[in-house]
Amino acid sequence: MRHLFFYGPSGAGKSFALRRALRDCHPGRVAGFCTHKSRSGGVYLRAADAPPLEADDRLVARVSQRPPEANAARFDALGTALLSSVRPGDLVLMDEIGFLERDAALFSGRILELLDRTDIRILGVCRGPGPRDTPLLTALRAHPNVTLCPVTVESRDAAYALACAFLNESAPARAADQEGR
Repeated sequence: MRHLFFYGPSGAGKSFALRRALRDCHPGRVAGFCTHKSRSGGVYLRAADAPPLEADDRLVARVSQRPPEANAARFDALGTALLSSVRPGDLVLMDEIGFLERDAALFSGRILELLDRTDIRILGVCRGPGPRDTPLLTALRAHPNVTLCPVTVESRDAAYALACAFLNESAPARAADQEGR
């Protein structure tokens, strides 16, 4: 399994299972990005290894209004920058990919480039199939390097175990990579 993505309903525990697995099963470097939704409905983008930060320059969308409003230029600039430092052997976190990135062509393109790579591992969360599908989501879910795993509240512990197994599977490659540095 090269890249593993969880999908499922909001509140099922997808991101929780990833974060818990990273804490418990992966002591190394993590590249990539995380999103954070504030109580006021702002969506912020940050580095995978950074704490949540509700700063104006990290705000990529507002979901408290209908329809939600995304800032494609900020997704492109910030998201692409967060994915630019990926090195061979890295574990890349992508939490989460949804419909808000629809018009962020540079960011979407960088994600697709990374999915093609076999010298990295990606652990992520994506939106499941539905009426808000985007070309990025369709391509991600159909990608030959991607394994998809549905998560529900009832299966979140199994998702955690699968994420740990995925991380442990990549451990020998990480150790060999670090020995060569």
